[in-house]
Amino acid sequence: MRRALLVFLILALGVLGAGQLGGDYPTLDLANVALVPGAIAAIVVAILLAWLTKRWAKRCAYGVIIAIAAYLMIPPPSAMGTCDVDAARVTVAWLNLQGSTQPQPIVDWLEQERPDIVGFGELHSSVEPTRTVLAERYAHAQSCLANGRCSTILYTANPLLGSQPLSRGDVQNRKTLSAARMTIADSDGAPLHVIAAHLSRPPYMQRQREELTQLQLLLEDTANTVMIGDLNMVRRMQGLRNFAQGSGFATTPADRSTWPLWYKGTSVTPFVQIDHVLAGQSWQVEALRSSDDLGSDHRGIVADLCRVG
Repeated sequence: MRRALLVFLILALGVLGAGQLGGDYPTLDLANVALVPGAIAAIVVAILLAWLTKRWAKRCAYGVIIAIAAYLMIPPPSAMGTCDVDAARVTVAWLNLQGSTQPQPIVDWLEQERPDIVGFGELHSSVEPTRTVLAERYAHAQSCLANGRCSTILYTANPLLGSQPLSRGDVQNRKTLSAARMTIADSDGAPLHVIAAHLSRPPYMQRQREELTQLQLLLEDTANTVMIGDLNMVRRMQGLRNFAQGSGFATTPADRSTWPLWYKGTSVTPFVQIDHVLAGQSWQVEALRSSDDLGSDHRGIVADLCRVG
Protein backbone atom coordinates (compact mmCIF):
# COMPACT_ATOMS: atom_id res chain seq x y z
CA MET A 1 0.00 0.00 0.00
CA ARG A 2 2.80 2.40 0.92
CA ARG A 3 4.51 1.83 -2.41
CA ALA A 4 1.29 2.53 -4.32
CA LEU A 5 0.80 5.73 -2.33
CA LEU A 6 4.35 6.84 -3.11
CA VAL A 7 3.77 6.30 -6.84
CA PHE A 8 0.54 8.27 -6.63
CA LEU A 9 2.31 11.06 -4.76
CA ILE A 10 5.08 11.23 -7.37
CA LEU A 11 2.49 11.51 -10.15
CA ALA A 12 0.64 14.28 -8.32
CA LEU A 13 3.88 16.16 -7.69
CA GLY A 14 4.77 15.71 -11.35
CA VAL A 15 1.58 17.54 -12.33
CA LEU A 16 2.34 20.36 -9.89
CA GLY A 17 5.95 20.61 -11.00
CA ALA A 18 5.06 20.64 -14.69
CA GLY A 19 2.57 23.43 -14.06
CA GLN A 20 5.19 25.59 -12.38
CA LEU A 21 7.39 25.28 -15.46
CA GLY A 22 4.51 26.41 -17.70
CA GLY A 23 5.81 29.96 -17.80
CA ASP A 24 8.93 28.86 -19.66
CA TYR A 25 7.54 25.83 -21.48
CA PRO A 26 4.07 26.61 -22.87
CA THR A 27 3.05 22.99 -23.43
CA LEU A 28 3.61 22.19 -19.75
CA ASP A 29 1.21 25.00 -18.87
CA LEU A 30 -1.64 22.59 -19.66
CA ALA A 31 -0.80 20.79 -16.41
CA ASN A 32 -2.26 23.77 -14.54
CA VAL A 33 -5.72 22.74 -15.72
CA ALA A 34 -5.35 19.89 -13.19
CA LEU A 35 -3.48 21.92 -10.55
CA VAL A 36 -6.22 21.91 -7.92
CA PRO A 37 -7.06 18.17 -8.10
CA GLY A 38 -3.33 17.44 -8.29
CA ALA A 39 -2.66 19.51 -5.17
CA ILE A 40 -5.55 17.92 -3.29
CA ALA A 41 -4.30 14.46 -4.23
CA ALA A 42 -0.77 15.34 -3.09
CA ILE A 43 -2.06 16.63 0.26
CA VAL A 44 -4.26 13.61 0.94
CA VAL A 45 -1.57 11.08 -0.01
CA ALA A 46 1.14 12.94 1.94
CA ILE A 47 -1.09 12.92 5.05
CA LEU A 48 -1.63 9.16 4.69
CA LEU A 49 2.08 8.50 4.23
CA ALA A 50 2.95 10.69 7.21
CA TRP A 51 0.48 8.72 9.31
CA LEU A 52 1.94 5.38 8.14
CA THR A 53 5.58 6.25 8.91
CA LYS A 54 7.18 6.45 12.34
CA ARG A 55 10.21 8.47 11.24
CA TRP A 56 10.03 12.15 12.11
CA ALA A 57 12.31 13.12 9.24
CA LYS A 58 9.89 11.60 6.73
CA ARG A 59 6.94 13.17 8.51
CA CYS A 60 8.62 16.55 8.20
CA ALA A 61 9.25 15.94 4.49
CA TYR A 62 5.61 15.07 3.95
CA GLY A 63 4.67 18.19 5.91
CA VAL A 64 6.72 20.30 3.51
CA ILE A 65 4.94 18.68 0.56
CA ILE A 66 1.58 19.43 2.17
CA ALA A 67 2.56 23.08 2.72
CA ILE A 68 3.80 23.52 -0.86
CA ALA A 69 0.68 21.92 -2.35
CA ALA A 70 -1.55 24.07 -0.16
CA TYR A 71 0.37 27.20 -1.21
CA LEU A 72 -0.04 26.36 -4.90
CA MET A 73 -3.82 26.17 -4.39
CA ILE A 74 -4.01 29.87 -3.48
CA PRO A 75 -6.11 31.39 -6.29
CA PRO A 76 -4.77 34.13 -8.59
CA PRO A 77 -5.64 37.76 -7.74
CA SER A 78 -9.24 38.60 -8.56
CA ALA A 79 -10.88 41.84 -9.70
CA MET A 80 -14.00 40.92 -7.70
CA GLY A 81 -15.21 43.47 -5.15
CA THR A 82 -17.74 46.20 -4.47
CA CYS A 83 -17.80 49.93 -5.17
CA ASP A 84 -19.47 53.01 -3.78
CA VAL A 85 -23.11 53.48 -4.71
CA ASP A 86 -22.30 56.50 -6.85
CA ALA A 87 -19.38 54.88 -8.72
CA ALA A 88 -19.49 54.78 -12.52
CA ARG A 89 -20.69 51.46 -13.86
CA VAL A 90 -20.82 49.42 -17.05
CA THR A 91 -21.99 45.91 -18.02
CA VAL A 92 -20.09 43.81 -20.56
CA ALA A 93 -20.91 40.40 -22.03
CA TRP A 94 -19.13 37.72 -24.06
CA LEU A 95 -20.18 34.56 -25.89
CA ASN A 96 -18.32 32.12 -28.12
CA LEU A 97 -21.01 31.02 -30.59
CA GLN A 98 -19.40 27.71 -31.60
CA GLY A 99 -22.21 25.30 -32.50
CA SER A 100 -24.97 27.91 -32.26
CA THR A 101 -27.50 28.02 -35.12
CA GLN A 102 -30.53 29.83 -33.65
CA PRO A 103 -30.50 33.55 -32.76
CA GLN A 104 -33.49 33.55 -30.41
CA PRO A 105 -31.70 32.21 -27.29
CA ILE A 106 -29.01 34.85 -27.85
CA VAL A 107 -31.63 37.60 -28.19
CA ASP A 108 -33.43 36.46 -25.03
CA TRP A 109 -30.14 36.45 -23.11
CA LEU A 110 -29.26 39.95 -24.28
CA GLU A 111 -32.76 41.19 -23.43
CA GLN A 112 -32.36 39.85 -19.91
CA GLU A 113 -28.83 41.13 -19.29
CA ARG A 114 -28.87 44.36 -21.34
CA PRO A 115 -25.08 44.76 -21.59
CA ASP A 116 -23.61 48.10 -22.64
CA ILE A 117 -21.24 46.23 -24.92
CA VAL A 118 -21.10 42.58 -26.02
CA GLY A 119 -18.41 40.59 -27.77
CA PHE A 120 -18.77 37.40 -29.79
CA GLY A 121 -16.37 34.77 -30.97
CA GLU A 122 -16.98 32.31 -33.83
CA LEU A 123 -19.59 34.68 -35.30
CA HIS A 124 -19.00 33.40 -38.81
CA SER A 125 -20.95 34.31 -41.91
CA SER A 126 -22.49 30.82 -41.65
CA VAL A 127 -24.64 32.09 -38.74
CA GLU A 128 -26.08 34.92 -40.84
CA PRO A 129 -29.45 35.01 -38.99
CA THR A 130 -27.65 35.82 -35.75
CA ARG A 131 -25.46 38.43 -37.45
CA THR A 132 -28.57 40.04 -38.93
CA VAL A 133 -30.36 40.21 -35.58
CA LEU A 134 -27.33 41.70 -33.87
CA ALA A 135 -26.93 44.31 -36.60
CA GLU A 136 -30.56 45.32 -36.07
CA ARG A 137 -30.13 45.62 -32.28
CA TYR A 138 -26.82 47.45 -32.13
CA ALA A 139 -25.91 50.64 -33.92
CA HIS A 140 -22.16 50.02 -33.81
CA ALA A 141 -20.04 46.96 -34.62
CA GLN A 142 -16.30 46.39 -34.81
CA SER A 143 -14.78 43.28 -36.35
CA CYS A 144 -11.23 42.20 -35.60
CA LEU A 145 -10.29 42.92 -39.24
CA ALA A 146 -10.76 46.19 -41.09
CA ASN A 147 -12.63 44.45 -43.91
CA GLY A 148 -15.09 42.89 -41.46
CA ARG A 149 -14.26 39.31 -42.44
CA CYS A 150 -13.56 38.13 -38.95
CA SER A 151 -15.58 36.11 -36.45
CA THR A 152 -14.52 38.09 -33.34
CA ILE A 153 -16.83 41.11 -33.17
CA LEU A 154 -17.88 43.76 -30.63
CA TYR A 155 -21.33 45.37 -30.60
CA THR A 156 -22.78 48.33 -28.72
CA ALA A 157 -25.82 50.57 -28.85
CA ASN A 158 -24.06 53.15 -26.65
CA PRO A 159 -22.42 56.27 -28.09
CA LEU A 160 -19.19 55.08 -29.69
CA LEU A 161 -16.07 57.06 -28.81
CA GLY A 162 -13.77 55.00 -31.02
CA SER A 163 -13.03 51.51 -32.34
CA GLN A 164 -10.17 49.62 -33.96
CA PRO A 165 -9.53 46.18 -35.44
CA LEU A 166 -6.52 44.68 -33.69
CA SER A 167 -5.84 41.85 -36.11
CA ARG A 168 -3.43 41.84 -39.03
CA GLY A 169 -3.33 38.85 -41.36
CA ASP A 170 -5.01 35.46 -41.66
CA VAL A 171 -7.22 35.28 -38.58
CA GLN A 172 -9.56 32.51 -39.65
CA ASN A 173 -6.70 30.04 -40.06
CA ARG A 174 -5.39 31.01 -36.61
CA LYS A 175 -2.20 32.56 -37.95
CA THR A 176 -2.52 35.79 -36.00
CA LEU A 177 -4.24 37.47 -33.07
CA SER A 178 -8.05 37.64 -33.28
CA ALA A 179 -9.13 40.77 -31.37
CA ALA A 180 -10.99 44.07 -31.64
CA ARG A 181 -11.31 47.17 -29.45
CA MET A 182 -14.14 49.61 -28.78
CA THR A 183 -14.20 52.71 -26.60
CA ILE A 184 -17.54 53.62 -25.03
CA ALA A 185 -18.63 55.93 -22.22
CA ASP A 186 -19.35 54.60 -18.74
CA SER A 187 -22.37 55.79 -16.74
CA ASP A 188 -20.48 59.00 -15.86
CA GLY A 189 -19.51 59.66 -19.45
CA ALA A 190 -15.82 58.78 -19.02
CA PRO A 191 -14.14 56.57 -21.69
CA LEU A 192 -13.76 52.83 -21.18
CA HIS A 193 -11.82 50.65 -23.63
CA VAL A 194 -13.20 47.14 -24.17
CA ILE A 195 -11.17 44.50 -26.00
CA ALA A 196 -12.66 41.24 -27.28
CA ALA A 197 -10.15 38.48 -28.00
CA HIS A 198 -10.27 34.84 -29.06
CA LEU A 199 -6.99 33.02 -28.61
CA SER A 200 -5.83 29.80 -30.26
CA ARG A 201 -6.87 26.49 -28.78
CA PRO A 202 -4.61 23.96 -27.09
CA PRO A 203 -2.35 22.28 -27.99
CA TYR A 204 -1.06 25.40 -29.80
CA MET A 205 0.26 26.92 -26.58
CA GLN A 206 3.22 28.70 -28.16
CA ARG A 207 0.82 30.35 -30.60
CA GLN A 208 -1.25 31.57 -27.64
CA ARG A 209 1.85 33.19 -26.14
CA GLU A 210 2.62 34.92 -29.43
CA GLU A 211 -0.94 36.24 -29.62
CA LEU A 212 -0.73 37.57 -26.06
CA THR A 213 2.55 39.27 -26.94
CA GLN A 214 0.88 40.91 -29.95
CA LEU A 215 -2.00 42.01 -27.77
CA GLN A 216 0.26 43.43 -25.09
CA LEU A 217 1.95 45.65 -27.68
CA LEU A 218 -1.45 47.02 -28.72
CA LEU A 219 -2.68 47.90 -25.22
CA GLU A 220 -3.34 51.53 -24.42
CA ASP A 221 -4.49 53.04 -21.11
CA THR A 222 -4.76 49.58 -19.54
CA ALA A 223 -6.06 50.96 -16.23
CA ASN A 224 -9.25 51.94 -18.09
CA THR A 225 -9.41 48.78 -20.21
CA VAL A 226 -11.59 45.69 -19.78
CA MET A 227 -10.77 42.59 -21.81
CA ILE A 228 -13.33 39.89 -22.57
CA GLY A 229 -13.04 36.72 -24.56
CA ASP A 230 -12.42 33.04 -25.02
CA LEU A 231 -8.76 32.85 -24.04
CA ASN A 232 -8.62 29.03 -24.09
CA MET A 233 -6.76 29.13 -20.76
CA VAL A 234 -7.81 28.70 -17.16
CA ARG A 235 -7.00 31.33 -14.53
CA ARG A 236 -4.21 29.24 -12.99
CA MET A 237 -2.23 28.86 -16.20
CA GLN A 238 1.10 30.66 -16.14
CA GLY A 239 0.62 32.19 -19.59
CA LEU A 240 -2.56 33.99 -18.53
CA ARG A 241 -1.22 34.92 -15.10
CA ASN A 242 1.95 36.42 -16.54
CA PHE A 243 0.02 38.35 -19.17
CA ALA A 244 -2.42 39.72 -16.62
CA GLN A 245 0.30 40.68 -14.15
CA GLY A 246 2.49 42.27 -16.82
CA SER A 247 -0.41 44.25 -18.28
CA GLY A 248 -2.00 45.39 -15.02
CA PHE A 249 -5.12 43.22 -15.36
CA ALA A 250 -6.87 41.03 -12.80
CA THR A 251 -8.92 37.97 -13.73
CA THR A 252 -12.13 36.93 -12.03
CA PRO A 253 -13.74 33.51 -11.45
CA ALA A 254 -17.22 33.07 -12.89
CA ASP A 255 -20.00 31.47 -10.89
CA ARG A 256 -19.48 28.19 -12.79
CA SER A 257 -17.38 26.67 -15.54
CA THR A 258 -18.01 27.86 -19.09
CA TRP A 259 -16.89 24.97 -21.36
CA PRO A 260 -17.86 22.48 -22.79
CA LEU A 261 -21.65 22.33 -22.79
CA TRP A 262 -21.67 19.92 -25.74
CA TYR A 263 -19.30 17.27 -27.00
CA LYS A 264 -19.97 15.48 -30.29
CA GLY A 265 -23.66 16.20 -30.05
CA THR A 266 -24.01 15.10 -26.43
CA SER A 267 -24.78 17.47 -23.57
CA VAL A 268 -22.04 17.44 -20.92
CA THR A 269 -21.26 19.36 -17.76
CA PRO A 270 -18.67 22.14 -18.26
CA PHE A 271 -15.54 21.65 -16.17
CA VAL A 272 -13.27 24.63 -16.98
CA GLN A 273 -13.62 28.40 -17.26
CA ILE A 274 -11.84 29.45 -20.44
CA ASP A 275 -14.04 32.52 -21.08
CA HIS A 276 -12.84 35.49 -19.07
CA VAL A 277 -13.20 39.11 -18.05
CA LEU A 278 -9.92 40.90 -17.25
CA ALA A 279 -10.25 44.27 -15.53
CA GLY A 280 -7.73 47.11 -15.54
CA GLN A 281 -6.72 48.72 -12.26
CA SER A 282 -9.40 51.42 -12.43
CA TRP A 283 -12.19 48.86 -12.67
CA GLN A 284 -13.61 46.20 -10.39
CA VAL A 285 -15.99 43.33 -11.11
CA GLU A 286 -19.03 43.43 -8.83
CA ALA A 287 -20.60 40.32 -10.39
CA LEU A 288 -19.56 37.80 -13.03
CA ARG A 289 -22.27 35.35 -13.99
CA SER A 290 -22.58 32.72 -16.69
CA SER A 291 -25.56 31.92 -18.88
CA ASP A 292 -27.48 28.72 -19.31
CA ASP A 293 -27.31 26.79 -22.61
CA LEU A 294 -27.64 29.27 -25.49
CA GLY A 295 -27.06 26.72 -28.23
CA SER A 296 -23.28 27.07 -28.15
CA ASP A 297 -20.78 24.73 -26.53
CA HIS A 298 -19.79 27.69 -24.32
CA ARG A 299 -21.74 29.50 -21.64
CA GLY A 300 -21.99 33.24 -22.12
CA ILE A 301 -20.59 35.45 -19.37
CA VAL A 302 -21.78 38.84 -18.13
CA ALA A 303 -19.81 41.17 -15.86
CA ASP A 304 -21.09 44.17 -13.93
CA LEU A 305 -18.13 46.50 -13.37
CA CYS A 306 -17.61 49.69 -11.40
CA ARG A 307 -14.89 52.32 -11.52
CA VAL A 308 -12.58 52.43 -8.52
CA GLY A 309 -9.91 54.85 -9.74
